[in-house]
Amino acid sequence: MYKIFYIYSLLGHNGSGKTTFINLLTGMIKKNSGQIQFSNHGDLDFNYDNIRQNIGLCSQKDVLYDDLTVVEHLRFYGKLKGKKGQQLEDEIFNLIPKIGLQQEFTKQAKNLSGGNKRKLSLGMALIGSSKIILLDEPTSGMDSISRRQLWDILETIKEEQRTIILTTHHLEEAEALADRIGIMNKGKLVIVGSSDFIKKNFGVGYHLYLNPKYNQDQQFMENKQQFIQIVNKYIPDNQVETQTQKNQLKITLPFKSQDQFIHVFEELEQFGFLSINLEMNTLEETFINIEQKSYDENEGDSSISIGNGPFSYNERNILTFQPKTYILRQSYAMFVRQIRLIIRNWEAWIMISFGKLQDNVNVSDYLQGEINNFENIEIQQPKSAPGQILRRFLQQMNLGQNMNQQQNDIYEQENEQQHLREQQMKEWKLFDSQNAYILWLIFDALIYILLVWYLDNRQKQIKKCNNSKVIDQFQNQQNQNVYHSQFIENNQDNQGQSNLVQSVQNEQQRVIQNNFEDQIQMIDVHKVYPNNFYALKGINFGVKKGEIFALLGPNGAGKSSTFNLLTAKLARTRGSIYLNHLPIEQGFHFSNNIGICPQKDSLWDNLSPIEHIKLFARIKGMDPQEAQNATEFFIKYLDLIDNQNNMANNLSGGNKRRLCVAISMIGAPQLGFFDEPSTGLDPISKRYLWNLLQQSNQENNSSFLLTTHSMPEAESLCQRIGILINGQFRCIDTLQNLKQTYGKGNIEYLTN
Repeated sequence: MYKIFYIYSLLGHNGSGKTTFINLLTGMIKKNSGQIQFSNHGDLDFNYDNIRQNIGLCSQKDVLYDDLTVVEHLRFYGKLKGKKGQQLEDEIFNLIPKIGLQQEFTKQAKNLSGGNKRKLSLGMALIGSSKIILLDEPTSGMDSISRRQLWDILETIKEEQRTIILTTHHLEEAEALADRIGIMNKGKLVIVGSSDFIKKNFGVGYHLYLNPKYNQDQQFMENKQQFIQIVNKYIPDNQVETQTQKNQLKITLPFKSQDQFIHVFEELEQFGFLSINLEMNTLEETFINIEQKSYDENEGDSSISIGNGPFSYNERNILTFQPKTYILRQSYAMFVRQIRLIIRNWEAWIMISFGKLQDNVNVSDYLQGEINNFENIEIQQPKSAPGQILRRFLQQMNLGQNMNQQQNDIYEQENEQQHLREQQMKEWKLFDSQNAYILWLIFDALIYILLVWYLDNRQKQIKKCNNSKVIDQFQNQQNQNVYHSQFIENNQDNQGQSNLVQSVQNEQQRVIQNNFEDQIQMIDVHKVYPNNFYALKGINFGVKKGEIFALLGPNGAGKSSTFNLLTAKLARTRGSIYLNHLPIEQGFHFSNNIGICPQKDSLWDNLSPIEHIKLFARIKGMDPQEAQNATEFFIKYLDLIDNQNNMANNLSGGNKRRLCVAISMIGAPQLGFFDEPSTGLDPISKRYLWNLLQQSNQENNSSFLLTTHSMPEAESLCQRIGILINGQFRCIDTLQNLKQTYGKGNIEYLTN
C-alpha cells in the first residue's frame, strides 16, 4: 500500500479512524479481521517483535519525563530499540542537530517550549534507525515557524530512505509534504492520490478575489455589482461567496471555464482601483467538498451549509439574545450545578468518615509553627490522607478562601482584576459584579451549613499582617520592581521606536487620537515578569466596533500576555487598557457582554455539554425554554450530538474546544476574546466555528479579538491582522495589504 521512502498523509474528520489506524500498525490494539503486512518483515501477527524494532512512533501527545534531558530521552529510547555503546552515542550526536535541538540538548523536558517538545518526540521516533515513522498530528499546537522547521526535518528524513506516515488536521501540511494522500471517512479509506490529483478531480475550481486598493473602499463598494455582471457575462456558472469580508468579493470559477479567464481579467483591469487575485482551490476546500458530499449521501441534505449561509430566524434570536440579570434564575442554576458536582464526587464524601479535615490554618499558627520547628520537629500536627484528599476537593469547588494554606509571602493585593479568577471559570464573570458577591456568598453559606459539623476549627482569615517580616520581604521586592520599571525599562523602550514600520505607526497615532472610540484599546502597554522578562514593550492597537482582529506571532511573541491582560487575568506593568470605552477595571463590570474562550479548556469534569450550556444560558438570564433552544442550537451546530451527555473529562480535545466556544457565544457578547479556538479541530469543524463567529459578529456588530496560528483562519475571519514578534508589533494591516507589502509575488503553475 505504501511505497518505500514516501511521505504518506492520512486525512479525515474527528472520529474517522486515523488514530485507530496508527494504533493498529503499532500493535497497540488488535484487529478484528484482515492482515497487516510490512515489507521485508511479513505479517504483524507473526513477526511482532521484529517489526516493532523498526517502527518509530510520535504520538499525538508528548510522552516525556519531566526530569530527563533531551540527550537522556534519546539514549533511553535508543536502548529500548536495541542500540548501545558508541553506535548509539554517534546516532544521538548526529540526530540532535537534525531535529534542531543543539541549543537545548542539556535541558530537562519540563523546561522545553511546546515546539521543542514536539521535536524531541520526533527524535524519539527516529532514534534506533527506525525505517517506518508513524506521526500522529506531529505539529498540533505549533506556531507557523516551528511547524515549518518540522516540515524541513521531515523532508530531510525522507531522503534517508525512511517511510513516513502522518495524520494531520493541517491540510496545507499534507499539501506541502505528502507524496500521496489518503482521506478516511467513518473508518473507510475513500480517496487516495496526490494533492494535485485530488484537487483537480474533487475540488471546486478557482477562486477570484477582488479587493480595493489602498483607500479605495468607497469606489469598490459602488461598483461591486458591475464586477459580478462582468464575470457572469463570460462564466455564468460561477458562485459568489456571501460570507466574506465587507471590502472583498470572492467568486468561485469552475475548472472548465479556464479559457474565459483572460476575457474577465481584461475587463476588470480597466478599473484602476481594483486588486485582482486568482487562486486554485486548496486541499482543505477539496476535503470539505468531499466530506459534504459524503454527508449529503448518508444523512440527506445538511441543514447547515459548511462555513456558509445565513442562520434562520430562530437561530438569529439565539445569537442576538441580550443578557439579563435575574437573581433567582442565576441562583437556581448555580445551586443545581453545585448539587450535581457534589453527587458526582460522592467518593470524596465517603472518605470523610475515615479521617478528618485538616484544621484551618491562619498566619499566626503558621509562623509560630515554623519557629517551633527549629526546636522540636515532632510537634507538627498529624495529617490524615483522607482529610488531605477532601481538603483538595473542597478547594477545587471554591468552598472558602481560608482553607488554603499559603506557604508564600502574604500580601493583600488591592487589585480587583486579580480576584476574577477561579479555575478560569470566574474569568467569564458571567453576571453583574454587584450581584456576583451576593450569589457566591449564598452558595458558600449553603455548603458551609452542610460541612460545618465536620470542621474542628473555624478561625477567621487574617487579612492584614503589619508586623510580619514576610511583608518586608515583599515590599523590598516591590521597590526593586519600581526602580527597574521606571529606569531600566524606559531605556529599553527607546530602542527601536524609530524602526517601527509605517502601519504600526499609523495604528499608534489612530489609537491615541480616536478618543477611546474603539471597543478594545491598548495604549503604550508594557508587561514585565518578575524574572525581568519583557513580554510586551509598549504596544498600541485598537479593535473597532464590529471588527474581528487577529493576533498572530510565534510562540513567546507576547500573544498570550496580551490576551491575559485584556481578560484581566494579568496586571499590566505600565500603560492603559480600555474595554467598552472605559478603563479595564470598570469595563469588566459590564462582563455580561463579554465572552471569553481561553486557550486551556475551562470546564467542569463532571458536567456534560448539555449541562454546561444550560447552566451558562440560565446565568445569562434565559428562561427554561430559551435555555433549551440555545442548548439544542449549539449542540447541533457544533456537532456535539453524539457526545452531548458525556462528562467533560471524557470528551476529546476537539469536542472540548467546541464546547468552550459555545459557552463563550451565549448571550450575544459585544466583546469576544478567543485564544486559539480552533486548535485540535478538523477542517469541517473549523468551518462551522468560523461561520458561527462571522454570523454573531454581523448580527450583533460585535468586536472580537482572535489569537491563532492559522493564516487561513485569519484570512477567513478577520478584517485586520497584527503580527507580534518579541513583544512588539511588526505590522498591523489588512491581509491584502500585508500580502502586497511583504509577499514574494505570484507563483505561476504551468500544467497540461
